[in-house]
Amino acid sequence: MSFLLDKSKQNKEAFFYLMDKSVNAAAVHCCYYSCVQKIIYILEEWYTEEYEAGIASLKGGKGNMHKMYIDLISEKVSKNKSEQRSLRRKLIELKSARLEVGTIKM
Repeated sequence: MSFLLDKSKQNKEAFFYLMDKSVNAAAVHCCYYSCVQKIIYILEEWYTEEYEAGIASLKGGKGNMHKMYIDLISEKVSKNKSEQRSLRRKLIELKSARLEVGTIKM
């Protein structure tokens, strides 16, 4: 299994453990990074050219890497624009929840 998938799994397990202990801020952080690590793995493995082009477009500090991951995976998961927007919105909400714990329903 890939290093990224291992990290994703560990973060997912940490999320459930921390939620059980009501350590919500750390739990949300682990949940978000579990998703990001799995997204990166999928993009690197199955959409290599698009992933590398996205990374290249961010060279020199222009742009937001996590936004690029979210946008690209949203486009690849579904051709339906509504579904793409929904996934993008949910991932951005989860990303934002790291800063504002309690704003997302677990």
